[in-house]
This record gives sequence, structure tokens and C-alpha cells, in this order.
Amino acid sequence: MQYRDTFCEKERRKAKDGVFGIDYIEVFSESLKSQRFLHVHFLKDMVPEDLVDHPGRIKIEGGVRIKGIKAIAASKAEDHLLVEVDRAGDFSIYTLVLVDIEGLVIDRLYSRCAFSFKGGCPSRLDCRSRPYTEQEARAEPLIDYNAKDYASFRRALLDRASFLIPDWKEVHEADFGIVLLELLAYAGDQLSYYQDVIANEAFLETARQRVSVRRHVNLIDYRMHDGSSARVFVHFGATAPLSLPKGTELLTRIDRPIGDLTNPPNIRIPIGLREDALKAADAVFQSTQDVHLSPVLNEILIHTWGNEECCLPEGSTVADLVGDLTRQLHEGDFLLFEEVKSPYSGLEEEANAAHKQVVRLTSVNRVEDNFRDELSDTAITAVTWSRADALKFPLCISSKNVNGQISLARGNLVIADHGRRISEAHPGPKAQRYKSQWRAHRIHLNQGPLSFCLENAADAPVNALMSTDPHLGVAQIRAKVGASSLDWLPARPNLLSYGPFDCNFAVEVDDIGRAIIRFGDGQHGLAVSDGSPISIIYRVGVGRAGNIGQNSLVHVIQPEDRDFSGIERIYNPLPAWGGVDPEPMERVKLLAPAAFHADRLRAVTEEDYAFIAEKHPEVSKATATFRWTGSWHTIFITIDPLGTNEVSSQLRSSIKDWVARYSLAGYDIEIDQPIFVPLEIEVDICIKADHFKGDVEQELITALSNRSLAGGEMGFFHPDKFTFGQSLYLSQLYAAIQSIEGVESASIKVFKRYGRDPAGELEEGCISVHRLEVIRLDNDPSFPENGVLRLNLWGGR
Repeated sequence: MQYRDTFCEKERRKAKDGVFGIDYIEVFSESLKSQRFLHVHFLKDMVPEDLVDHPGRIKIEGGVRIKGIKAIAASKAEDHLLVEVDRAGDFSIYTLVLVDIEGLVIDRLYSRCAFSFKGGCPSRLDCRSRPYTEQEARAEPLIDYNAKDYASFRRALLDRASFLIPDWKEVHEADFGIVLLELLAYAGDQLSYYQDVIANEAFLETARQRVSVRRHVNLIDYRMHDGSSARVFVHFGATAPLSLPKGTELLTRIDRPIGDLTNPPNIRIPIGLREDALKAADAVFQSTQDVHLSPVLNEILIHTWGNEECCLPEGSTVADLVGDLTRQLHEGDFLLFEEVKSPYSGLEEEANAAHKQVVRLTSVNRVEDNFRDELSDTAITAVTWSRADALKFPLCISSKNVNGQISLARGNLVIADHGRRISEAHPGPKAQRYKSQWRAHRIHLNQGPLSFCLENAADAPVNALMSTDPHLGVAQIRAKVGASSLDWLPARPNLLSYGPFDCNFAVEVDDIGRAIIRFGDGQHGLAVSDGSPISIIYRVGVGRAGNIGQNSLVHVIQPEDRDFSGIERIYNPLPAWGGVDPEPMERVKLLAPAAFHADRLRAVTEEDYAFIAEKHPEVSKATATFRWTGSWHTIFITIDPLGTNEVSSQLRSSIKDWVARYSLAGYDIEIDQPIFVPLEIEVDICIKADHFKGDVEQELITALSNRSLAGGEMGFFHPDKFTFGQSLYLSQLYAAIQSIEGVESASIKVFKRYGRDPAGELEEGCISVHRLEVIRLDNDPSFPENGVLRLNLWGGR
């Protein structure tokens, strides 16, 4: 049904006699046939007789696709006129018009009526159309899109104001209008900056914020580190046994009064002066473990067994200490060896400061001295430490020219790392009205830079602790949510590896070192409940600023529930190490794309499998071979283990699991031992006349051995010096022999594979090996099949 759009009073029009007008038109749309009949209703519910049977007096106008529709019949049907047209129209609006007829008075306003042939079709819209008035296009102001800063925005606003308000000529800064314009210019400057920043942060090359760069490189599996905190060994001189708890704060020297003190503080600083002391100290460290201090371990004499010229040689891994120390020293404790006097003058001032080394004990045992009555009447404690911690210098213990011991051992050692403890309280997340507004709760810490410390393995030698990989640093932060006593810990490396009930959070560090804490969303990490208060304890202090020199730590903060009166001295015998600054963004942008291409995360070819196997920490070299084993391919990986010639079953299993993570599906993996090539070598050597034959022979045997030597060097036939397919040249062997002091000349007589006839190796000057073979010469008389070396010496003393 189609109604007329008019605001005139229809009832007044109806009341006028003798005037006809169209009220409305009905079209029934059940079918195309029914749409050909128009039911025309008039204002007075009376049909003009002059229109009946006169279809020519009715015109149909309009149409888009179907035009020129004509009325072919007009008949009276009850209270309305039934008009039949030649065909149904389209979906557009048509107009029925009554032609002027002599003698018939028609209201000109109601002489035409708009209708639709499809008005009866199902529709969700109202059949009555609303009046529409086309709005005139508004003149848009001229906008300078080059205006990007405060000054240009202010100028544009002033120009616009002068155009809109010509009478306003005020330019004084105190004018209220000027103030409003300048506030708008400032807001525009800020929004323009945010707009540019968002565009810049979307790409690695243009990103300027550390958090953005980290997130970009995480997508390509590059781990950007935030530095690591320095570590240091600290010795405590104790006058009485006491326990030092983990987390004890140690400070560098404070040379001015703090708090209500009139003089600089002494060794022990009460907890009431903690804040003042932390502000006055250049660096703050914190002990990483509980330690029991004993006066017996302040200075430990080293047993000389009555030798007046006693010395621990370079590479030593065992020492005997005076006294029964099995109750004070234990496996895993640290022990300091220190030269306290000059072995020449006996003066403490001339002691070699470089002769200090800390080792981690692997065994502590009491030893009985069979000659106790003759040499000593004291107990002896034998201690050993790992070969990785072997002495790096000869340690002189006693000398005929010096009274007392030249070097001592000290216990009461603990590792401390750089960082000051801070506590903060933050409100929990607020409830959001709409679910779409919710996001994982975030907290910005107030201070920085956040500390990242390396974990200290309980059984790791000191040499391993000295190595620093900042990527392994753990953020020193923990949180408590609500009334729960459960500690929330940082996620490593991110929340993607955690479940919906894990109390962990992600840590991101901004440009000034302050951390942004992001809790879980309920899928990766537990979400924080609305309104739950959050308390956070964290530490600040990272980078090279913590690499303090030796003897820098002097003070200790004494808690209220502890008595540190038994501590008479604190010092760090060695400089701090391991403080690394956060990785610069410029370096990350340079290395991350290349690292993505350099690191292989899959194994397809033989070279891939060998490369992946060599990434195992216990593998020196590897080679891989594809073989068809009947129904599928098997990858045979031959391993040259690091530091040994034996491939144990545990190592095989470990390497197999390691490689399987990168392997293609459907391939079997087998780990093989190298094919060793034992050698037989005989050398005639002439010794210089001024050298002892026995000393030179010992040096030759050591230099040509398969052992690790003092100072980190390796013997000529050490397993790590030869690998797959690496031939041995005669010139290499001559060079190693001639490098020994006291050797005048050498002549190699036998140079071949053990147990085989010579194949021209001596004449060619080379023993060649195949791709799966490795040269071996152990020179062990119990196992000659692993290689034999014979030295024939002449001359010398």
C-alpha cells in the first residue's frame, strides 16, 4: 500500500462537495497477474462515473526498467475504481494521473498519486516513506595537512579563528581565547606525535621503543636480552659462629656520615639506617645463598708435610689443609687460595695480587698422617676440586727465606649479585562494564633498571660460574596477589608456554630500564581477579655499573632479627664479573634478521643433520650419511665427542633426542662412534748437551700426549685436535717436537697406521684418513691398539 506524502488537512478536502481526488492506491502482489490491477480509492469513497469504462483518461507515469505502461480497462468495484494495465511494473515508484475531464471537478492536489507495483511484497520496512529533504553540501575548511607540530597547529588555529570571527583581533598570551587555542595546539601536537609513533613502531627498522623492538624480534625467535647483574665472591671474617641468610645486603664503602651518625658507619649498619645507607653507597649486592660462618675458616694453613720449599703447582686440583675441618667445610663450598706474602721478601705489601683463586670443593676428607710424630701433631683435611677449577698459577706455600706461610686458604665465602631490593604496592584491575574492554592486567614499576641475575648451580665449578650469557638471566621480581601467600614468578621466556592456572607474568623492560609487568589472560597464565591488590618485590641494578673492583664491599645491613656482631671484616678478594649492559636496539636491528636466516631449525640434508648434531654441547664434530635400510631411509650420524674418544650409551641417547627435534618425519636416526685410526710412530731425538735427558723426555711425552695440559692447552694428540677426515702431516709432528726446549734435532723413523705395513706414509709426509675416520694415539702401554709412540733419545746429560 502506498500513502500520499502530504501535510494538508485531508478531512477538510473531503467535506467539499462536487470535488473528487485520489485518496490511495492498492496493488495486490501475490502474482504478476494480480499486480496488473490497481485499486484506486477516492476521498469521498465515491467513484466518478466519468472514469468508468474510460481507461484513456488514466495515465501511468514513471518506471526504470519497465516504462510506457497503459491502462486498458477501468471498472467500478464496490467503493473504488479497478484499473487494469497492460503489464506489471518494476520495483520503482510509479504515478497514476487523472486527465482533466470536462464537467468533472478534480482536486489538483489529489489528481495524482504515487504507488508501487511491488508494495505488497514482504518487507521489514514501513510502507509509508518518510519525507526527504536533500541537504546542501557544506563548505569544508581548508586544512593544512603538513601541520604536525605545536607552532604550525597554533598558526592554523589563529588563521581559522580570524576567518570565523573577523572582529576578534586579540593576540595577547593572557587572553582566554589565545589560551584555548594554545591548549588545542598542544593537544594536536601530542596526537600527531602518537600518530607518527604508532606508524614507526609497526616496523622493526623504524621502531624506537625497546618494547616494540623486542616484540618484533620475538616473532623471528630472536631473544633480546636486558643485560645481567654482576656477581662477586665475598669473604666474611668471623669472630664467632653465625649464620648469614640468603638475601643479606652488602654495600660498597660509605665515607660520609649517614642518618644521625657523626662519623661514617662501621661494618654493620642497623636496619634503621638502611635507606640512608643505600642512597650513600655506590653499589648494593645481595648474597645468593645461606652460609654458615666459622672463625676457623678465616685463615686456613696449608699442610706442607715438612717441606720448607712447598708449592702447589699450576694445574693442581688437590690440597691438604691443617686441622680437622670436616665439620666446617663441605662438598660444594667455596675456598679461596691467596698469596699473602712475597715469597722473596716476605712482605705483605709485595704479595702478588694476581695469585688469588676461588675453587668449589668436590670432596672434603680427614687424612691420617703416618709420620705424624716426626713432622706434625695436627689433623689434616684433604680437599679436592674440579679440573675445570685447576690452579691457574703455581701457589708458593713456604720458603726458607720467609717466616710463616706465604699463602693461605680462606673459607666463609659466598656469591653475591648486584641489585637493591624495592617493595611496591599496586591496585588490582578494575571491573570493566563491557567484555570487549577487558585486557590482561599491566603494571609499570616505578624504579629501574630491573636486575637480571644468572642462576648459580649448586654443583657447578667456579670456572662455569665465571661464564656469562645474559640471555639466561632471570628477572629479579616476584609478586603476591590478594591475600594469597603464593608467589607469582616471571615467565621464561614468555607466557605462551604456561597454562590457565599458572601464577606467572611476563616482564618487558622499557627504554630506561623500568619493567612492565603483564599478567596472564586466563588462557596463558592465570588472570588477576578484579580488585585484588598486588604487592611486588623486585631488585634494581644491572650492567657494567656492578663490575666493582676487589676490596670494594665493606658494609652489611643487619636485620632486626639477626646479630651480626660476630662479623669483623667483609671484603671481596676478586673483582666482580658478569655485569653486562642491556643489548642495544641498534645491535638487535642489525643481528636479528641475519640470525633468523643463520640458525637452522630443521634438518633435511646430510649437512643439516651434521650441523644440528654439532650444536650439542658434548659434540666436537659430526658427520651424517643417508642409507636405504630396506623400507625407509636411516640417517647415520657419526659423532666425535668433546674431550674424549668414547661415545657412551647416555651420550648416544642424548644426541638422538637432540637431533630428533629437527628431523623430518619418517626417518630413523642412528648414532655411531668414529672409526679410529691408531698410529705407530718412532722418533730419534738428539738432546742438547746442557739439558737433562730425563727432563726433556718428560716434556716430550707431555707435549705429544692426549691429555689436557696446564693453562688450558691440549696435548698434540688430544681427541679434540683431530676430527673426521683430518690427516696428519709429518711437518706438524716435527714442529711440535722442535718446540720443546732442549731438543737439538729429530728424525722420524716410523710413521704409519698401527698394525699395518707401511704404505708410503713416511715418503709422502702424510697419513691420510677417510671422511668417517679419526686419528688416535693414546700411547697407553696397556692398550697399544690405541696408538704407540716410541722416543729414542741421545745426548744430553
